[in-house]
This record gives sequence, C-alpha cells and structure tokens, in this order.
Amino acid sequence: MTLRRGRRRARERRALLEGGSEVEVRCHLRRTSSRGWGPWVEGVLQLPGVGAGAGEAAFLADDPAAAALVVGRTGRSGPVPVGPTQDVSRRPVRFKGEAFFGLDAEVLVVATDRYQSEIAVDPAEVDAVAGRLASFVGP
Repeated sequence: MTLRRGRRRARERRALLEGGSEVEVRCHLRRTSSRGWGPWVEGVLQLPGVGAGAGEAAFLADDPAAAALVVGRTGRSGPVPVGPTQDVSRRPVRFKGEAFFGLDAEVLVVATDRYQSEIAVDPAEVDAVAGRLASFVGP
C-alpha cells in the first residue's frame, strides 16, 4: 500500500466514524480485571452504525488464537463484545509497551461492570472512536 492510498483510506475511515456509519478501526486491545492486565492483542474494532438496534462494539483479533487471550477462555474465536459499556474515558500512554502510536498518544478505557478494555487507536481517530464508544453507554 502506498503512502497516498493509506492516507486516503484513513480520511475515508474518519469520515465514516464521524458520520455514524458502520466501520472497522485498526487497534490494539487488552482487558484488565481484578486479576490484573491481559496482553495487548492486535486486531480490528468493529463499530456498528449509529441508529435503531445498531448493536454494540466488538473486537476481532488478527490471530484467532489470540481472541482467547482477550476473553480469558481457551477455544474462543470470532468477534469479542466490548461491552455492555458503562463508561468511556482516556488516559495517556504510560509505558513503551503500549506506545503503539507514540509516547504522546492516548489509550481509550471502556469500563463494564466486570472488566475494563483498554484500546489503543491511531491518535487522529481517538476523538471519533471515543465518541462512538460513548454512544453505546447504557442507562
């Protein structure tokens, strides 16, 4: 992929994010719980379109075996739900091991009643992804 084509796709993806359309965003995700941090897993965050009955966000790992690392159960493959969402916040990158997009980037933190998912996305897409994830916050 040429640099120009990569930039064009990034612009198109941001337009889809901001427009409320269904979109997939490259990211790194890990789950944290009372037991500690899970490993970072590379994949795609699937965001459904905004609207009636749109569903919730899901994570699809690049390596199907790595989906079990996110969920904590062996034999799991396919999209992993990122929710039901109770809160979406941001925090700065703290360690080199999570600086996938630079040390000055931010990590999105999606809280549920049982765990937290930390999601690292391209800094240019942080605002749009945070807004879309916040739209899934339940009552």
